[in-house]
Amino acid sequence: SGLKLSPLGYWTLAKCFHYSGDYRREAEFYEKILNQYSEESLTEEVQYSLGQAYLNMNEWARSREFFQRLLRTFPGTKFEGPANLGLARCLQGEEKYKEAINTFEAVIARWRGEPAAEALYRTGDCYLEEGDYQKAALYYQRVLILYSHYKDWVARSYLGAGHAYEGLGQKEKARETYEKLVNEFPKSDYAKRGEERLKLLGGGSG
Repeated sequence: SGLKLSPLGYWTLAKCFHYSGDYRREAEFYEKILNQYSEESLTEEVQYSLGQAYLNMNEWARSREFFQRLLRTFPGTKFEGPANLGLARCLQGEEKYKEAINTFEAVIARWRGEPAAEALYRTGDCYLEEGDYQKAALYYQRVLILYSHYKDWVARSYLGAGHAYEGLGQKEKARETYEKLVNEFPKSDYAKRGEERLKLLGGGSG
């Protein structure tokens, strides 16, 4: 419609669509803020949110455009770590695994906390996709050792490590890893997937 809302009005609508999983409409309302208002305090967070919205839609090029614009326009932005993580995820989505790994490594080297935990996990995923199961397992293990308090990344890393051990032919180690996942996160979707892998691996030793 032709109705013009305040930035807060558009922002609120964008957030509503975000939480309902309608990322296309979310992006639409963030773009309205960028097109109609030019205050720097707004555009910094909106550009980051647009990068995330397009990332959630697997629109890698569009997502990268907003993350890069954010980093270029606001050097030292508070979103610098997450935006670099977003750029790496775009490269991963485009199956440019070497470039993605380099970008994730830069995040790991520079930031601590959850961005580093996620970057370690996703680096493991890149190596898993490339079939380098040994390196994949090492990165998942780093999450389990260094960032055990980030439960979601721990659960994901157990699952990833299990896949890596299967790829290495280490069925017993894979089974142990899936069992830890199921025992520590019994109600999670990851545990269900771990149980499926355990059934496929069956009883004997690896």
